Amino acid sequence: ITSIIIIITTLLILKLVNRKEYKLNRYIKQLKLCKKSLIQTINHLNCHPILLRLAWSDVQTFDKKMLSWPECGGANGSIQYEYELHDQANAGLQKAIDILKPIKLKYKLISWADIIQMSGALAVELSGGPVISIRYGRLDAPPNLKALNTYSNLFRSNINSSYLPQYKSKLPSAVPPFPDGAPSPEVHLRNVFYRMGFTNRDIVALMGAHTIGRAFKDRSGVCVYSSGEQGATKYTRQTCIVKSKGVAGVGMPGGCSWTKLWLQFDNSYYQHAITNNFKYNNINKNNPSKLEESLDKSVSSDDSDNDQLLWLPTDQALYDCPEFKPHFITYSQNQNQFFQDYTCAHIKMSELGAKFMPANGISI
Repeated sequence: ITSIIIIITTLLILKLVNRKEYKLNRYIKQLKLCKKSLIQTINHLNCHPILLRLAWSDVQTFDKKMLSWPECGGANGSIQYEYELHDQANAGLQKAIDILKPIKLKYKLISWADIIQMSGALAVELSGGPVISIRYGRLDAPPNLKALNTYSNLFRSNINSSYLPQYKSKLPSAVPPFPDGAPSPEVHLRNVFYRMGFTNRDIVALMGAHTIGRAFKDRSGVCVYSSGEQGATKYTRQTCIVKSKGVAGVGMPGGCSWTKLWLQFDNSYYQHAITNNFKYNNINKNNPSKLEESLDKSVSSDDSDNDQLLWLPTDQALYDCPEFKPHFITYSQNQNQFFQDYTCAHIKMSELGAKFMPANGISI
């Protein structure tokens, strides 16, 4: 009888192991197919910037002091839910979710967290940046969870979660007044990125992702240029060549970019700032009516060829702040170093707050 029990137990264990291996193999297969679909979609729609922004936005709720998952925030797919998607800092990201929805429906096994982070890494690679090999197997946060760390002061007091709507977002802002009450852009950057566990080098490297993409008046509101041809600068019109090797295609026109070739991932974000002596003109906080006027000045430089490129207070802080500036200078002079440091910071970003199954994640 003992022998029979041992045999039955062994068979049951083997069955469970085989079932887990089968599920894992199915997941890996879908990851590989999902990657191919994402590559086709990104190249077709030229949606590299907004998918990279989505990957960052899903992570930016993370707080290293919060130890429990998924309350800690991070790369858990929660950006898909209305309570995060409708935050002002995430304005416009519904479009990114809509781009990914057909792919998620096709590959149902893949978590939203994995698809979002895969699309962000591919956005960098497909726009000429470094190949970023990230792990997969992230679990999605449940839809009824609100990432508590998204709201200010919750970790300084025992505030009941029912009062969450009273508190401002802790998500980053490019212009003052900053939601965390920071007195300056560099303090705000530190508050946001240090909360997540990033170093000064990480901060400067990740900000370099602004080398691709644009800002819009009808989204973040930090510039006077809106989406569409009517809101385009001379670098964001439908007919502009903004990819490497002179390849045509901009996706949707409009908005204001940080660089001329804003679908090409390189170190031009740093180079333009130093070459053209960009300087941000501070917003008059006491006169909101002058916001648009001062923001219009913020995209100007002494060089008329660059008078429609974006440069914001948080960008300028990277050059002005003694702790950030050495990295900024290095990246302006050495693209390989920028790519190396950016890759490390991006991988770190993609794993913040993530719960992997299996625990060591999946590589493809």
